[in-house]
Amino acid sequence: PQKVKPVKLGIFPFASNSNGEDLGAAPINAGMEMTKQLSSLPAFEVIDANQFDKMISSAKLIPKIIASKGWFDTDINDFVDVIAMGSVSKDSEGEYIIETKFYSRFGKIVLSQIETAKNANKIDVASKKISMQILEKFPFEGHVLNEKENKAVKINLGKEPFQLEAGAELKVVRPKFDRKGIIEGY
Repeated sequence: PQKVKPVKLGIFPFASNSNGEDLGAAPINAGMEMTKQLSSLPAFEVIDANQFDKMISSAKLIPKIIASKGWFDTDINDFVDVIAMGSVSKDSEGEYIIETKFYSRFGKIVLSQIETAKNANKIDVASKKISMQILEKFPFEGHVLNEKENKAVKINLGKEPFQLEAGAELKVVRPKFDRKGIIEGY
């Protein structure tokens, strides 16, 4: 089989979700560790943080827009496949809760993972667990792997919920694109 191109991933700085409680460097550490872990996986091409920040700024994107409308109609559409946004909070027992959500260019959540860390020193372990869970779910959406001479197409549908079962039908249609190259129908 042909190797799937890595997903171009932008990681938004992790936020504190603590209702005013100071979590110190926990959100920064969680974001850095997540970046480190996902950068080490061949399935992802993590965009440099400074470059990604410039892209987001030039496209005037904020988390609310990314999570609702996406960025398909911006200049960064060709450079970013998925954006990860995360937050860190603390529960009543003092454990840290790390949540990471992955958004498609259309603002749809394609994956959300939550993991706990007993204390701030264990955030790296929780981030590693999240990155391994993400890899298990990859690919998030179907990928065309190759096209044969007889026009047969091989498609990797990924893991659940894309598994095919007996009697399932798969319809492959050619998309219609607008002038910007965005799919407008089939």
